[in-house]
Amino acid sequence: MATTGVKGSQELARLRCLALAAQGLLHAQPFGRGLSGARKAINHLGYVQVDTI
Repeated sequence: MATTGVKGSQELARLRCLALAAQGLLHAQPFGRGLSGARKAINHLGYVQVDTI
């Protein structure tokens, strides 16, 4: 894992919060639910990442 120069878990949490807020993802279900919510999220973010489990 690459080092970022981030010191401390509080700073990391703050940066994570900023990243989520910048993408409009800070709140639960910001784009709604179901298929229409998924479409809104994809349109907003501009991509889809599909991972296998």
